[in-house]
Amino acid sequence: MWKKSSVVVGVPEYQFAEAIGSNSRNKVLHLKKEELFTFIGINLLMGYHELPSWRNYCSTAEDLHVHPVAFTMTRDRFDTILSNLHVNDNTRTIDNKNDELYKIRPITDSLNNTYPAHHKSIGQLSVDESMMMFKGRSSIEQYNSLKPIKRGYKLWCQIRKEANRDFVVKKIQSLRGSFRKEAKKVEESKRSGASADDVYVPSLWYYDLLLFTKDQEMPTSSISNISYIQESDNLEDQYVEHEVDVSLSEESTPLNLVVNFL
Repeated sequence: MWKKSSVVVGVPEYQFAEAIGSNSRNKVLHLKKEELFTFIGINLLMGYHELPSWRNYCSTAEDLHVHPVAFTMTRDRFDTILSNLHVNDNTRTIDNKNDELYKIRPITDSLNNTYPAHHKSIGQLSVDESMMMFKGRSSIEQYNSLKPIKRGYKLWCQIRKEANRDFVVKKIQSLRGSFRKEAKKVEESKRSGASADDVYVPSLWYYDLLLFTKDQEMPTSSISNISYIQESDNLEDQYVEHEVDVSLSEESTPLNLVVNFL
């Protein structure tokens, strides 16, 4: 997705010249496109190689220093780009106050145009919601008590029928985990001597459907390949055809991003 036709290189010239072309002291940054791609690459690396602070990547301490980052860009240069980089015109924020994603709208628009080119369309899909952890302050942050990650951005996930066994097992275990927590509350409520009208009422819509698992042990051992093949055949019959809208309109709140498990 990160190619010359993408939003990073396609940013209007005035944004390169004005938006990220000078800092608060009116010093020209002389930011080249190749350097901007390097900056993005470093941020991607920081996503899976986490340290307490982004400044630690250029630390001289052996237990913190990350050579690919320190060798590619200096800490001060990274700080300068980070402090001045944005992808939309901040002077027009008030005019677009109803668009919660205005500051990153060029990126979302570009990704919406890019995703269809890389997506292999099929008829059988399963769509479900997921939560992306976020602990800051945001008007589009949501709370969902039924999810393992309870606070953050809600995403819509598109799952193909070829979704691997690990994902299916993880989903089932998540449902059973939530069920067992609710079942424990019900049992504690009954043991407390509460009347029939005061017994805790489960909030899970699928609670009654999983009552048969109440006395079953959670599986810990792996399933044989033969069992996996049989389960896969059964799962394929449960998918429903959906036409999924992957676009992000200006009214898209919360983030209706589509995550494809390929």
